[in-house]
Amino acid sequence: MNHPSGQPHNFELLSSDGPATSLSGLAGLTGKLRFATARYEGSGRSRGGFIAGYLFTGTDVRYKEIFLPGAIARIREDGSTVENPWVTLPGEMGLTVSLHIDRSGVYGGDLIAATSQGNIWRIDSSATPALVANIGAAAEALASVPDDSANYGLWAGKILAGVSAQGLVYAVDAQGNISSYQLGISPQDIALIPANENLFCIDSASGILLGAPASELAALTGDILIAESFPGVLWRVRWTGTEFETSQVAQAGRFESMTFAPAGASPIEAISDRVAVVRHGPSINGRVEGSVRQLTAENVTLNGGAVITSGLLIPGTPQLILNGQPNFGGTREGAGSASPSNHKVTLNGNATLGHLVTRTDPIALPTVAPPPASAGTRSVTLNSPGQDPGDFATLRDLTLNGNAGMVAVPPGTYRNFTANGGSGFILGIAGARTPAVYNLNRLTLNGSNSELRVVGPVLLTLATWATLNSSMGASENPLWLGLRVASGGLTLNGGSSFYGAVIAPSGTVIINGNSELVGSVMCDRLTINGNGVLRGLADTSAPSVTIDEPQEGVVTDATDSIMKKILQHEIEADLSNCEIYS
Repeated sequence: MNHPSGQPHNFELLSSDGPATSLSGLAGLTGKLRFATARYEGSGRSRGGFIAGYLFTGTDVRYKEIFLPGAIARIREDGSTVENPWVTLPGEMGLTVSLHIDRSGVYGGDLIAATSQGNIWRIDSSATPALVANIGAAAEALASVPDDSANYGLWAGKILAGVSAQGLVYAVDAQGNISSYQLGISPQDIALIPANENLFCIDSASGILLGAPASELAALTGDILIAESFPGVLWRVRWTGTEFETSQVAQAGRFESMTFAPAGASPIEAISDRVAVVRHGPSINGRVEGSVRQLTAENVTLNGGAVITSGLLIPGTPQLILNGQPNFGGTREGAGSASPSNHKVTLNGNATLGHLVTRTDPIALPTVAPPPASAGTRSVTLNSPGQDPGDFATLRDLTLNGNAGMVAVPPGTYRNFTANGGSGFILGIAGARTPAVYNLNRLTLNGSNSELRVVGPVLLTLATWATLNSSMGASENPLWLGLRVASGGLTLNGGSSFYGAVIAPSGTVIINGNSELVGSVMCDRLTINGNGVLRGLADTSAPSVTIDEPQEGVVTDATDSIMKKILQHEIEADLSNCEIYS
């Protein structure tokens, strides 16, 4: 903010409902500031070990035309600490003009920096820099690409550095080898389109923030997006197998920078936090890691050890009743209608609710049409590995017994599939970018070691209820599986796991004791029993608490607040490597 002076502050934090607040006391950084933030990817840190939420920025500070070369500052996620500089790139004579944190894994999750001297650097979480290459020009745009040659061709496993003034995209590999590409685009920013995240862009000509919900970009998942400043165009770039193909996605006055995030900025809703959308009041006797949105103004009660780590969003203005000593973060008022007000939210005993959001107007659940009838005529039972199920085009029912093993099933329309202990189905096409479509009447997985495994994006539609006693989906990529149930729902029995997104607008999702659903649900009713868990894809229920430079004998307000939360069990903390100073 406040370009070009950087006064009275450089950064602001934009809340989901609009108001902005100053982030840290950092001020006076001049020029265009590009920055990167570390994403939560497990244990409170990013893939490369950076503390989640930390912000890294160049420091284009000028005093009588003298600048501080190669400096990168770091800001704590709450703005309470600023390290300026956090690192100074050795021997660097240029300004840091762009930053990117690797999420492909090819570059170890490191922070990648480009300077005005054309240098490309890697900096790890211990602030150790390494020079990768010099492309001879300042790169305003940076991105790292997964090592997937089928989808990214000549750019697979490389750093992309875009130079707007030259109209070139440079591809730099880990050994510093450089290639350049002319696409007829002047790249101002580059990003890979992730699954299930919203897009935000700056239109500097109008001074406004633009956005697009994840649903509008679902068909482009995995493609590369390039922002061109003038004329303001967003370009989709994809590898056809022989060349890079470009097409326009959107236009604005002048695109400056862009990012993807599960966060929301009104009217675009946040994604990762909303784990469940349910028409009727949920019955929760287990744990929800994320938010629950209830669409009808009905009574809801959380008893005993019931946990919703984030928000319960509910229509109207219900009466709030607190019995015992529940862990409750307070009430927030939404922007919807204040009526009705004749329903109740009751928290009993030691129930946990992050916060209650009232006045949340209902939305419509998506509909699921029944799948077409199978044209197959054969019912097949396999009892041992290697047995041939025959032509799947004529198959209707498939039962796997005992140790029949895993059977790969091509996309298609079938009727009833059953897998008993020691067997299972493999769905999807490895390396595919669009979902493989399956239609079934009923699916049953019996026994703790039966399985439905997906190896690529899958859209599975069921006519009726699915019962799970084992594992379904891909734990490493829950977004691959979309399950739609036309009539009925999904039951997870003891010890089973489901990874994916469930839409059951006419049925109930039941998560029984010691079972886990990782992803999201949209359903008529939701029941979580015993130690059942519904976990969103961005688990923020157990943040990592780290004090980077402890000073003996110094107690801060922040430290005091953290300790209070630990003692109140609001933070799950591993204290095995901590030292306590009294």
